[in-house]
Amino acid sequence: MDSYNYLIQRNLPMNNFRLQQTHYIKNETLIRYPISNIDFSHWSQTPSPSNYSLVAVVNHYGSMNSGHYTSFCNDGKQWYYCNDHAIRVAEKSELEHNVHAYLLFYSSLPQQQLRLPSIPN
Repeated sequence: MDSYNYLIQRNLPMNNFRLQQTHYIKNETLIRYPISNIDFSHWSQTPSPSNYSLVAVVNHYGSMNSGHYTSFCNDGKQWYYCNDHAIRVAEKSELEHNVHAYLLFYSSLPQQQLRLPSIPN
């Protein structure tokens, strides 16, 4: 099991759906996930960069049968919220209070090396 999967499975309780009697429902419990300077060296057996930062979050709204996906992305300077219709600047507090986080993406690259494609107005 690689270090990322170990961290997610053991330390971040991201159980997005839970069984309620005979069917599954969406679990919208707030999960506090780390945003910057996460040290994965505790879970890695190979020498590699050990400090990671969150660079993107995929959000899921809906149920197991249907839903909608959005995302938060970071270009190294600013967070953005991406939806079907528009991309807007997002505040870090939106990430900290996000009950719809479904997938988390971390990078060991320095934030200034990350680049989002240019978005025409």
